[in-house]
Amino acid sequence: MTIEIVIPSLRQFEAERLVWSLAHQTHPPDVVTVVSNETQPFENPGVKCRLLRFSSKDYGVGDLDVALRQNVGIWGTECDTLIIQGDDQIAPPSMVEDTLRVMGEKPYIWGNHRLIDFSLHADEEIRHMPRETGQSRESSAPAQHGYWSCYGGMFAANAEFLREVGGFDMAFNGRHGGEDQALGYRLMRRDGQQSVWICDPPFSWHGIELKYGDTRSRSPWLEPITNGCGKGLHDFIPNVWRSLSNDVPYLQCRNCPVWHCDATEGLFRDEVLVRYQPELVQTMSVWL
Repeated sequence: MTIEIVIPSLRQFEAERLVWSLAHQTHPPDVVTVVSNETQPFENPGVKCRLLRFSSKDYGVGDLDVALRQNVGIWGTECDTLIIQGDDQIAPPSMVEDTLRVMGEKPYIWGNHRLIDFSLHADEEIRHMPRETGQSRESSAPAQHGYWSCYGGMFAANAEFLREVGGFDMAFNGRHGGEDQALGYRLMRRDGQQSVWICDPPFSWHGIELKYGDTRSRSPWLEPITNGCGKGLHDFIPNVWRSLSNDVPYLQCRNCPVWHCDATEGLFRDEVLVRYQPELVQTMSVWL
């Protein structure tokens, strides 16, 4: 079994720090991929790693495009298993090993986050802390939770399975949020369940601000490289996605590929509303 870590990123220092933690795993990944046009090449800490650049004339790039970045990584892998990580995390040494052990023959799992104040500890110290030191992002884990507890920053799946179910719904591109909970909902419904199992382990460390909305300990996003008009410059007009179950209104810019959908209820559904089409995206790997 081959393993690839996919990191959608708009940061520099945090992406480098996460890759460093992934280079020191008890079960090292075969590949680490940072999906970003903004993150610049950095010194390789000792793992096969690339920056995956991407462009498109049909999808909005750089404008709250985490759904696109995740799908670029999913369709861009040649490995059997994918682990998606948020770029502002630190992976404990056994994260990959724990993921593979818990997955077993399962096609996917949702992991957890452990919250700690990054400013009070050195990165190496955080990496080796017992999981009980950090506060669980969820009220309890491992445990059954609603699909709103599904976070793409600690998610693992069989790559072929994930592509078969449609990956992340591109209707969420331009929202930067909810695409992971929508995938959790789809997978929960597919399995005929009313809740999802949040595992712990595996987990990743995350700054305590994730819980309380304080983002001061994280670097701001880098200026996005975009094919859009730019923030506040779009000329949006109403449009609608049509499906067998219900139509969903959204806004499409007259002048660029960026769209935005404010709907919530219509996006959480059993099927993908806007399926990702990899042929509409061009990619280039920059190996470190």
